Amino acid sequence: MTKLDRWIGISVFIVGVYMILETLTMNYMILMDDPGPVLLPRVVGGALALCGVGLFISGLKVKDKPVEDLPKKKEQEKKMYVILGSLILYAMHFRSSVIC
Repeated sequence: MTKLDRWIGISVFIVGVYMILETLTMNYMILMDDPGPVLLPRVVGGALALCGVGLFISGLKVKDKPVEDLPKKKEQEKKMYVILGSLILYAMHFRSSVIC
C-alpha cells in the first residue's frame, strides 16, 4: 500500500456517501414491511464508505516504497484493464437488454 491509497480511500468514501444521499431523495411506493428499492444501495454505499475510511487510515501508516517488481506490476495492470473492459461490456449488454 502506498500514500496513493489515501486518495483512493477518499474517492471511495465520497462515492459511498453519494450513494446513501441519493437514496434519501428517491421517490417510491411505500409498503408496510417492504424496505423498497433503497435498501441495497444504502448497504452498498455504507460498505463503500467503510472501506474508504479503512483505505485512508491504512494509507496513513505506510511510507512510499520504490517499485521493485516492475514486471509483476505490469501483469497486474493488464489484469485490471481486462476486468475493467469486461465490466464495461457487461454494463453495455445489460443496458441494451433492458431497453429492448
